[in-house]
Amino acid sequence: MREEFRLGGVDLGVDGDRSSVVIGDSGLLTAELSAAATPAGTSQWALAPPLLYFRGVPLTTAGDTMTLTVDDEALDAYDIALYFIEHRDVQGTLTVRPDGLLVFSGFVASNGIGPAQRLTVSRRLSARHA
Repeated sequence: MREEFRLGGVDLGVDGDRSSVVIGDSGLLTAELSAAATPAGTSQWALAPPLLYFRGVPLTTAGDTMTLTVDDEALDAYDIALYFIEHRDVQGTLTVRPDGLLVFSGFVASNGIGPAQRLTVSRRLSARHA
């Protein structure tokens, strides 16, 4: 799997300069994953591309894989959201795979105008990420 920031079926690319991932020795993840572009039709009013963030969230380790289920409980306990003009809740699964790829797969909550959108973000970790 390659790096991507796919929102609603459209790959906006990953901005490597604006994205960062840190996994501490205690297993806490802090990540900011920025798209490289704004969705079509939003460039006139969007000040920055979408940004998915996880701040100080604990990962569960099983073998060589680390995971986090992002549900209502996790959203209440930790600072997790997609920021694009406003902060929007996400739900899904965050996985750090043994091959060094961080993958979030899930949905962005509806903004009251349209339905929830599918969100898939993947970012390759550097050799030294903690």
